[in-house]
Amino acid sequence: VTFSLSSLLSPHSPDPRSPVPFDRRILRLHPRNMWKHSFFLLMAVLAISQRGVDADGLGLPNGGPGLRSNKSASIVQPDPTYFEPAMPLDFFKNIDPSKFEWMNKEKITPGGTTCGFLHARLGAIPRVNYPKVKVYVCVKFAEVQPAPRGNMAVHCGGPGSLSDCVYAMGSEMFLGPSAGTYNVISFDQRGMGRSEPTFVVDECMKETHDPELLTLQVNYLDEQSVRTASRIYKQRNLECWARKDFLLNTTARDGTTKSYHFLQYSGTRQLAEDIERVRRLVGDQKLSVYGISYGTTVMGTYATVFPNHVNLLVLDGSTCPDNDIVDWIDVLARSMNQRIDYFIASCEFGTQCGRKNMRSCVNKLNNLLQGNAKDLMDTLSLSPAKALIITTVVVFAYEDISAVLCDATEEG
Repeated sequence: VTFSLSSLLSPHSPDPRSPVPFDRRILRLHPRNMWKHSFFLLMAVLAISQRGVDADGLGLPNGGPGLRSNKSASIVQPDPTYFEPAMPLDFFKNIDPSKFEWMNKEKITPGGTTCGFLHARLGAIPRVNYPKVKVYVCVKFAEVQPAPRGNMAVHCGGPGSLSDCVYAMGSEMFLGPSAGTYNVISFDQRGMGRSEPTFVVDECMKETHDPELLTLQVNYLDEQSVRTASRIYKQRNLECWARKDFLLNTTARDGTTKSYHFLQYSGTRQLAEDIERVRRLVGDQKLSVYGISYGTTVMGTYATVFPNHVNLLVLDGSTCPDNDIVDWIDVLARSMNQRIDYFIASCEFGTQCGRKNMRSCVNKLNNLLQGNAKDLMDTLSLSPAKALIITTVVVFAYEDISAVLCDATEEG
């Protein structure tokens, strides 16, 4: 139910395999407005979700730690049937510093926010002597303690969003009146932000774009231009891979040394494993997870790998979870074509567009914009990629604008 609702609320193009035509209004949901839909989606999930029994037999009592009496009158207390309160704040303060090191332990207070470093094994295979990495984690503590609804891990998209997601996604804008009843946890994914090692090194940050236009100078309609851009990216990636700091060594009991490459242990799966490590450190209770955009891939992966450790799951603005970039782009292209076909069919069978042959109009408008791409770039400081995006959005997202532009196209 969660996945279906979030897919309907998603601003992204639908999967072309879906037999249900998407109404044009769904596409108009801008990411900036998604918080409204996130709120209603979360409320729906909170209403229908049930607290499951710990199937892993980790030894925690089913009722969890008891609630204290310092409940806020302005916050609706959750039904204990569905929610297990988080551990008391003293438990967080006393986490083993060799496993998690707080930066400002004194800020572990009701309503406070503080961060620290998770000392994580590079990999997850048991009994392998992996080297350690540092993952930066921030926690926004519930105003009511112990947090009545437990702990919630959040990710607001990317890849690239950081642990400061706790401020937005832990607020009433996203969680409504239940915001003050969760301990909200967010992460600097491996290689990003304050986590160590870091991707922010010269070899991995080599410029592949024009500094003025902030994008790679590439004409996506010209094969040679695309191949040239691909070679630039390939060279950058090879130099990044060859950076010696990414080779992490560990010594086995027999004295032999084994090397691991950090870039092979810094993807979505490893982020899900780091979330699980934090879950175990903060009380080993079930965790609610909430992801937006790429965050849906992160939290979907976590729920797939650790299904018995999830309480509530919210996937908002779902992205394609396929790791094969070629397949992902193919699905994206086919879904955009499907969207255009549906838009044109809606015009042909309806009366709102005022055009008998919208397909011809769309093609003419597309040719006009492409033919004047340089003017768009010069006048609006747009890159070819951004001009292409504008063309796509204008042409098939808004019938009324398209109709006006059709008139302009016919007039030359």
